[in-house]
Amino acid sequence: MEIAITNTGDAALECGAAIAHWFSEDLGHAAPGETLEIRFGYDLGSGTVFRLNEVGDEMAVQRVWCGAEGNAWPTRAEIPLERRAGTAPAPVALDCATSAGGTLCATKPAE
Repeated sequence: MEIAITNTGDAALECGAAIAHWFSEDLGHAAPGETLEIRFGYDLGSGTVFRLNEVGDEMAVQRVWCGAEGNAWPTRAEIPLERRAGTAPAPVALDCATSAGGTLCATKPAE
């Protein structure tokens, strides 16, 4: 599963994920004008989105967000994760920017 987050705002963004068993993971940062590309594994049989941990275990991804760098959780925008068994998810491309104490993300127009 591929997600591309383009920072269309004036402030840096950071993105994170809540992973199974109460872990969280920093997914990266994007300065204004930059695109952060995030890749997850996807179990076609169950529809589970996952990250591999350091020993190779598949850890289910529960949620993904992006927000203002240094304050991402309180200013977050949730990034939707498609989860349908038997169907591979299409790549996701979003334009995101911080705005008035929050973050707004919109599907990127088709090129």
